[in-house]
Formats: sequence, structure tokens, C-alpha cells
Amino acid sequence: MPKEALVFYENALLYETKSDAICDKIVAVTTPDSIQMDRLRIRDPDLSEKECEERIASQLPTAEKAARADYIISNDGSFDALEHSVKQCLQCLHKDSNG
Repeated sequence: MPKEALVFYENALLYETKSDAICDKIVAVTTPDSIQMDRLRIRDPDLSEKECEERIASQLPTAEKAARADYIISNDGSFDALEHSVKQCLQCLHKDSNG
């Protein structure tokens, strides 16, 4: 039996836009709120503290995204730890898609 191709669709507002309906499996990448805030400030340095908080608050809480996902990758450590978690998740996805 040929292997199924995996297609990834990155969407921070997956549930809010109801795009989860087109997905067979969902991988949530989670991070603590404090790290999420720090990364947002680095990515968008022109945003005020309040604007950062509002942007994060406009999204579904991380815990709810994780509860609705099929797989969860925690992104709260080193790049090496994240890479390891992604590789493990990919193995599970391949296994699940190939029976």
C-alpha cells in the first residue's frame, strides 16, 4: 500500500475560522502565555503591551486548542527539544495515516 502524503496547514485561528472542518488531524503547538507574549513583542515590536494582550485574548485559549487537537507539541524549551517533539509527532502521523 502506498504511503499517504501529509499536508500541513498553519493557521493560528484554525478554530475561530472553522477551518478545522477541512482537517483530518490537528496538531496544536502550545507555549505558556508568558513566552507567547515575549515572542509577540519580538515579532511585532511596534505593538503596545495592551495591543499584545488584546491580540492574544482574541484567540481561543491555548488550553482549549490543545484539548481539541489530536496531537500536542509543547514549544516551551530549546529548539532541540522542539525538533525532537516534532519528529516524534511526525512518526505518529505517518503511522496513523498508514494504518
